[in-house]
Amino acid sequence: LALLARRLRRRAQFNVPLLMAALGLTVFSELMFAHYFQVTDLYNLAGHAYKVLAYLLLYWSMFVETVAAPYRALSASRREIQAMVEAIPDLLLELDDQARLLRLYNPRAANVYGLPAQANLVAGRSIDTLLPAAAAQVCRLALEEARSQGSSTGRQLHLEWDGQTRSFELSVSPLRQQGETRYVLLARDITERLGDQRRIERLAHYDVLTD
Repeated sequence: LALLARRLRRRAQFNVPLLMAALGLTVFSELMFAHYFQVTDLYNLAGHAYKVLAYLLLYWSMFVETVAAPYRALSASRREIQAMVEAIPDLLLELDDQARLLRLYNPRAANVYGLPAQANLVAGRSIDTLLPAAAAQVCRLALEEARSQGSSTGRQLHLEWDGQTRSFELSVSPLRQQGETRYVLLARDITERLGDQRRIERLAHYDVLTD
């Protein structure tokens, strides 16, 4: 038992302590069977009790733990991915083939831009009802490009709210699952970048005129 526990501790995909307990109880059950004199005495009863308990621990350590481990790993992976997604300052959406919103991955970013924080507030609605006509058309063109070419990057749309114009650059990639195609859309706020570019262009134009 000691040697086996030492080897399993290095690399095991199941609950080693439970397995050791099951093996130990199996040994005790055999010891009880080696001491009984009648089938109705205490040793025989204890041997069967130890064996049943050993089988239960063996079942738990080898089957339940092995089956549950992938689900625990998957749950941990999902939490990790969700934490990374929520840290992204850009809007990350999932759309179906008809340009209907399925999911808003990072509600915190949506709050920054004044959009509904809960995805179920807008889930199922078409982008035509969520965005102005010009912006919705840009999204549809990006989806069509991703559908035909495998991805779409660089398309820009402009939205008016709170008395100012905000510009977004779109990146779209298809996501195929179980014969159904969905699209992951990332919208990056490039308002400040475009403003910096315009200021640089004005300065460059001014330098040319002064020269």
